[in-house]
Amino acid sequence: MTPSEGQTVCIREVAPRFRGRARKIAETIDGPEAVVQFAKRLLRDEPREHLLALHLDARSRPMAYTVVSVGSLTSTLAHPREVFTPALAVAAWAVVLVHNHPSGDPTPSPDDLAVAERIVKAGRLLGVECLDSLVIGYEGWASIRGLQPELFADEIRADRAATRDAA
Repeated sequence: MTPSEGQTVCIREVAPRFRGRARKIAETIDGPEAVVQFAKRLLRDEPREHLLALHLDARSRPMAYTVVSVGSLTSTLAHPREVFTPALAVAAWAVVLVHNHPSGDPTPSPDDLAVAERIVKAGRLLGVECLDSLVIGYEGWASIRGLQPELFADEIRADRAATRDAA
C-alpha cells in the first residue's frame, strides 16, 4: 500500500519493509532499473495512476519518496510545486519521477512527455535535477529520458562541475 497523496516517506522508515529476499532497496540508484524495482513494489496493485518522486542525495542514494499525485485510471496531474517542495525540504540533489499505467502498457502518453518536460525545466531553475521520468506497466517499463534524451540535457551537471572545479 502506498502512502497518501502528498505524503513524504523517508527511506530509512521504509527500508526495513523492502529489505530481504528479492526486496532490496539499492544503496545507490545507478540506473532506471533500480528505481523500477523499488517502485513496482509500491505501485503494482494500484488501480489508479500514482506519481512518485524519489529524492536522491548527491551520491544518488535514495533519501525519501513522495506520492506526488493519485489520479484516475488513465491520468494523473503533476505540478512542479508538488514535486519540488518535498525535494527541497529534504535537501535532495535530484529527483526521479515514476508512475504506473494501470492499463499495463508502459508507453508514455503525450501528457506524460509534457509533464516530464515541465518538471525538468522547473528543476533546472531550482537546482534540483530531474534524472528521469519512468512509466511502469504490467508489460514492462519505459524511460522518458531514454526515449527523449534532449529533454534531460546535462546543463545542471555541467554547472555544478564548473562550480566545484572553481572552488
